[in-house]
Amino acid sequence: GFSVDQLGETGDTDVLARASIGPDSYVVIIDAKARSDGRLHTLEVCTLQDHLRRNEADYAVVVAGSFAGGKVRRHAEDNGVVLLSVPVLAVWLRLHAAAPLNLDEYRVMFETPGLAEEIPLTVESAAEGREQWAHLLVDLLELIEETYEHGLNQLLPSDQLFAMMVTRMRGVRYPRQQVEEAIALLAHPALGAAKGDASAGMSLAMNRETVARVLRALANGIETVEAESGS
Repeated sequence: GFSVDQLGETGDTDVLARASIGPDSYVVIIDAKARSDGRLHTLEVCTLQDHLRRNEADYAVVVAGSFAGGKVRRHAEDNGVVLLSVPVLAVWLRLHAAAPLNLDEYRVMFETPGLAEEIPLTVESAAEGREQWAHLLVDLLELIEETYEHGLNQLLPSDQLFAMMVTRMRGVRYPRQQVEEAIALLAHPALGAAKGDASAGMSLAMNRETVARVLRALANGIETVEAESGS
């Protein structure tokens, strides 16, 4: 989701990544280093500071296969530079492919200088939260469909649905507020999977398969509009 410029000219950084998110926008310079043994042993701090000033950037990142310990890590910590190894970058890319997050959530990747030995817990937790929404929607849709199969054809308020989910799952797996937000998502005009609202009660207008198809159609529509505007 970053806006990226590949620079690489003499005296400038390799990649400039911009997170254009209004008042919370930020800019990252990224220097990529290749070494015969795959390990970076020195850090050009003055050069990185110059790149930061030249590009009016907020964060500096150096990407390499791996990093030598001791001096390189201390220099990074003391000068506000993040050391990102290729293996950790690969984990980040796979995580983003499975559960994309927004650019504000990704800011934490650049906020702690020194060696990034793993993906921050806040990023992993946010990704797990995205996946939990999919599970909640499936559980909610299946629960409502089961009530219809058993002849209970009436509006179901969020309080009743929450109590039914607790009983069905033998415990609280989702907070009440999250269940209400899931109902609001199903009833949103962009999706149109449900009628009504959380307080007065809602009824289901689509099955699970159709909900998935509508979401895919929305994604396809967004990509098509982007392609048309780009051309």
